[in-house]
Amino acid sequence: MTRSAWLLLGVCALGVVLGWWLMGVMVVSENERPPLIPRIQSLPRFAELPALAAGKRDLVDSLESPGGPVWVLLGPDPARADSSPLVCGFPRGSEGAVIAPECSPVAAELKPHFKEARFAVGGQAPLVVLPTPGAAHGVTALNARSGASVPVAEVPQGLSAHAERGTRRVRAFQLASPSRLAQTSPLEASYTGPVSGYAATKAPAPSPNDTASLVSSCVTPAGYIEAREAAAGATALRSNRTVQIAFYSRGEVIAETTGELPNATVITAPFACDATHGLFTWLNRGGSVSELSCSPDGCTPSTVKQSDIEEANLLALGRAGASVAVLWRDRHGEPLLRLGPMEGFANSPTAPLWKAGTLDWQVVKVLSTGQSLLVFIQAQALKVIQIYADGKLEALAPHAAAG
Repeated sequence: MTRSAWLLLGVCALGVVLGWWLMGVMVVSENERPPLIPRIQSLPRFAELPALAAGKRDLVDSLESPGGPVWVLLGPDPARADSSPLVCGFPRGSEGAVIAPECSPVAAELKPHFKEARFAVGGQAPLVVLPTPGAAHGVTALNARSGASVPVAEVPQGLSAHAERGTRRVRAFQLASPSRLAQTSPLEASYTGPVSGYAATKAPAPSPNDTASLVSSCVTPAGYIEAREAAAGATALRSNRTVQIAFYSRGEVIAETTGELPNATVITAPFACDATHGLFTWLNRGGSVSELSCSPDGCTPSTVKQSDIEEANLLALGRAGASVAVLWRDRHGEPLLRLGPMEGFANSPTAPLWKAGTLDWQVVKVLSTGQSLLVFIQAQALKVIQIYADGKLEALAPHAAAG
């Protein structure tokens, strides 16, 4: 082979190597960018969406159970004398969201007292507690579906239903009056990271001298992340309030940090977390969305500007997996959804929740499953839409008709 041929072959080989290198750089650069959602799936007209339950029902209580079903307690249809309160369980799907629920009338033992009942334990059974004058501790516990009695347990912050060893979410209550329960355990936050399972570990012990005005607790696969917001009186004259974030493993604090949250917001999403961060999200006046992400190394604030959301028409703000979701009505009364990761939220897609239809509806509750949001919408019937982190929308209907 001549010298010129070898030179040509060498140049070609160098070109191939250089081409692969450039492709690798492009792939790495692309992977470093926030993964934007390409589009949000559209749903049919509202009237065509399946109903969760007939009639206009009150959503009495709900509980998101880490690794287990999401439980919802619904009141009866007031237009029907034969209508019963319902308990609905939304089982977990393979990727952490939920699938079609199973709804059934509450047990006969619970029916007269359903308004006072509260879910007590996150697990495979819908265990509730309710005030019962004359009972030991003034409280009884039972399975909302079967009516089977469950022992009442004394826990560090009050009373609950007996939970199996290793249960990660247990609510505690005290009697505010002989006929009303008050929750004394922290508010439940949602874990938005990937899940392969939840370890059995000790829950954080309550602090005897805790002066926080609001305590939220997030169950992670390995432990807990808790947020304690300063009492209102201590920050009344300041624009911000202090929040303390503690990271727990086996019931012990392994790291702590503090951050600042604004006192004035349009709406604040419920506290959430992933494996290593406590996540606070809120919408400011003017429409910008802010986040405070807190790890054991400290808290990092970020804000994304947007100006097309009118405060008066805002419906909800929440997190589904790695995505932030904002719901609002447009000037024609139609529901809109913007969904995407915080880093690129200003460029995230916006789409209607459903095609144009009835305007006689209202959002009554938004629940996080961690990997999705459940939006409960009341019209002539109660409907629920699941919003996935990737933009998929799904209307959920129970396996069997419920009355």
